Amino acid sequence: MKSVSSVWMFAIPAFFAWKTSGTNRLLENKWSYIFSGILAIVVRDIVCIFFNLYFALPVFFGMTIDDIVFMFSTPGFLSFVGHSLGLVGLGAYVIEVAFWNTIQGILDIYVSLIIGVIILRRFPEIMNK
Repeated sequence: MKSVSSVWMFAIPAFFAWKTSGTNRLLENKWSYIFSGILAIVVRDIVCIFFNLYFALPVFFGMTIDDIVFMFSTPGFLSFVGHSLGLVGLGAYVIEVAFWNTIQGILDIYVSLIIGVIILRRFPEIMNK
């Protein structure tokens, strides 16, 4: 599950780095980095909404799509974001999955930026190759 959601967090910024002639140039232009991060999070959210609905929950919990929608419609179900916004059913499911994947995506992008900057400062010769 983690690989399906996190692959976008490095594949999309890597594509932007390739298109902008290198990682250094991507990191120097903060708007390109921010745009690539936002795009990666949006793609992650969309993929995870469909992947969880059609694969993960049915396979790991034996639930049908109707069961999932019903679960998010149940008043006793603890849906942090969906029920806070007054959503039920499929709307609550979509918002819940997108919210938590967005939070994790922000953490992934931020931590990878910190690690990347540390590596590039520690080994500047990597950028010359």
